[in-house]
Amino acid sequence: MTNMRLKTVLLKEEEKYRGIARISKSVGIHPGEYVLISGKMKTAAKVWTKNSNERLIWLDEVTAENAGIEIGDYVEVEKIEPATARKVVLAGEDLSKHTWIPRIIARTEEDLIKLVLRGRVLSVGEVVAVRGLSTDLPVLYEVLETDPAGFVIVSENTKIKWCKK
Repeated sequence: MTNMRLKTVLLKEEEKYRGIARISKSVGIHPGEYVLISGKMKTAAKVWTKNSNERLIWLDEVTAENAGIEIGDYVEVEKIEPATARKVVLAGEDLSKHTWIPRIIARTEEDLIKLVLRGRVLSVGEVVAVRGLSTDLPVLYEVLETDPAGFVIVSENTKIKWCKK
């Protein structure tokens, strides 16, 4: 698949901070696939599709910032197949202060972070936003390290290391 140029549009409020980009079905990328989004910088996201014949990509502000663009700009988009992360190191605030998930499900802060980031694609230097599970306010993390390097997907087997920022 070759690169395509798409205009960016802001995601609906309830779809923000999930690590996704909505792309017009007419573009030919399928739900669950991953795309590289290139503006002044590069970022990646998991695809959800939208019924539209326009050449658009819907992003949240954090994804747009990671791509070095503003909503309304054009970006280059191409399908990618990121590796599964063995390890991810993040810095950020306590997610447990923003959730109702009991410690029986996620015993540690790292387990809780892994639970909410599972299936997300990320890379070093990016800011990752998750919606606080008991609030609409995003909780932000900076990606400090990944193994392997490059864009990786967080899985149930990924080791998460978290340090408070």
